[in-house]
Amino acid sequence: MPDLSPDLQILTSVVGTLDLVVLTRAANTDDRLFRIVGPIPPWFADTFGSPDAMTDRSPFLADFIAGDAHDCWQSSGSQAQSGLWQEEVPSGEGRFLEATAINREDQQILLIALVNERHNREQEYLQFAHDAVLLQRKLAKERERKDVLL
Repeated sequence: MPDLSPDLQILTSVVGTLDLVVLTRAANTDDRLFRIVGPIPPWFADTFGSPDAMTDRSPFLADFIAGDAHDCWQSSGSQAQSGLWQEEVPSGEGRFLEATAINREDQQILLIALVNERHNREQEYLQFAHDAVLLQRKLAKERERKDVLL
């Protein structure tokens, strides 16, 4: 039988590479009592300060934790995602984030991911789609104008 124990070095490396923060809290506790598990990327402190202050600094995250995440943690084996949101940091830079609440084996887990690159790719795709539709409309108008002239 293969050894199924996790290799913590690999897990730590993966979490760090994904720009992900993993937080846990004990079941049926105050929403503010989170504990960070694993590496803490530099952007977390700039954005939220600490796990104790994150809901004070981010009304969106506080609402997610009190709403969808709370509901998720009340039902076994479920998961809820916040969707993308933007936080401004003291330097004026905007950061795009996404939170995921997970309830597994009575563990209430909150993942917070920095998703700037994904957001930028999605925005580029949307801009490309808008540009293509605009070009199609221009070509249709030009064709209609030429048809009228003939």
